[in-house]
Amino acid sequence: MPTTELGKLAAVLPDLADGFRHLRREALKAGPLTDETIELIVVAGLAATHRRDALRVHITRLLDMGVEQAAIAHALVACFGAATTLTETVDGLGVLSGCVREHGGAPESTS
Repeated sequence: MPTTELGKLAAVLPDLADGFRHLRREALKAGPLTDETIELIVVAGLAATHRRDALRVHITRLLDMGVEQAAIAHALVACFGAATTLTETVDGLGVLSGCVREHGGAPESTS
C-alpha cells in the first residue's frame, strides 16, 4: 500500500499523479536553484506543516543525493521561530534521525 500522498493518488488516478510529477519537475527546473537547495527548502516547509510521511521521502532523497545530515538539520532549524514551532522543529529532527538510521548511518548529535 502506498504511504505517500502522491503514492495514494497514483493508486487511484495514475495519470493525474504522473501529471503532478511532470508539473513539479518542470516548475523546479524553471529557476536557478540546485536540486539540493530545493529539497532543503522543501524539508523545512514539510516540517513546518507537520507532513511527516512526505518529510521522510524528501529527507531520504537528500541522503541519497549525498547531502550531509548536518545540512539537513540546519535546514530544519533555519525556520524555527519564523515558520516552525519548537515542537515541529524537534519532530523534524527526529524524523531526520530515523531516516539516517534507515539509510544505514548513525544519527549525529544535533545538540
